[in-house]
Amino acid sequence: MKNIIAITIVLFSVSTFTQAQTAADLFDPKIETTWIGIDYSQAKYYGDPGTVGKGEMITGFNAINNIVQSEPDKYNISKFFKKNKLQMDLQATVEANEAIDPDDIITYASSDVVRFTADSIQKFVGYLHFPERLSGTALLFIAETLDKTTEQESFWVTYVNVKTKEVLMTERMVGKAMGFGFRNHWAGGFASVLKQIDSSEYRVWKAKYAAK
Repeated sequence: MKNIIAITIVLFSVSTFTQAQTAADLFDPKIETTWIGIDYSQAKYYGDPGTVGKGEMITGFNAINNIVQSEPDKYNISKFFKKNKLQMDLQATVEANEAIDPDDIITYASSDVVRFTADSIQKFVGYLHFPERLSGTALLFIAETLDKTTEQESFWVTYVNVKTKEVLMTERMVGKAMGFGFRNHWAGGFASVLKQIDSSEYRVWKAKYAAK
C-alpha cells in the first residue's frame, strides 16, 4: 500500500471535541473531523484525453489527492470548512484510488457526466474501508466527472459518520479546471470548489441544514 498518510493538524487549542449526530452539527467548529481526501475511484473522464494516458491519469489522481498535504496554505480545508481542529488520514481514499481500473476511466457518453445521486454516494461510502484509528466525522470529496469538453470538474462534498458510515451531508459542486499539466489542471477544479465554499456555499449549507 502506497502513500498512506495519517497526520494531525491542530490550528487552535480547544478543550473539547464532539461527534456530529446530525447535519446541523457539522457546522460546529468543535466537531471532531478528519479530512480523508478525494475519492476518484468512481470518476469518469469525459472527452478526448489527447496525449494523456489512462495510467497517467491515475498518477495524477494520486497527486491531486495528496495536494492538501503538499500545499496546505492554498488547500486549507480547516479554513474553508471552519474547523478548529482537523485531522488528516488519507488511507481510505488512497486504497480506493489504487484499485481504479484504467480501462474504466475514459467515457464518450454524455450520460456519464451527471450520474450520481445522494443514494449512490451513500452506496459508495459503504465500500470505503476506514482504518480503526479513525473516529468522529470524516470529510471527503467524491469525484464524479472530469469534463474535458467544458473544462469542469464535479465533486460531491460529503460528511460521513465514521462509526456507522452514514452520510450526514452530501452536496454536488462543479469547479472550473485551469493550469498546465494534468495534475495542476484538474487540481484547479478542486481549488475552484474550495473557493466557492469559502465565499458562499458554506453559509448556504449552514442555513439549509440548520433549518432541518
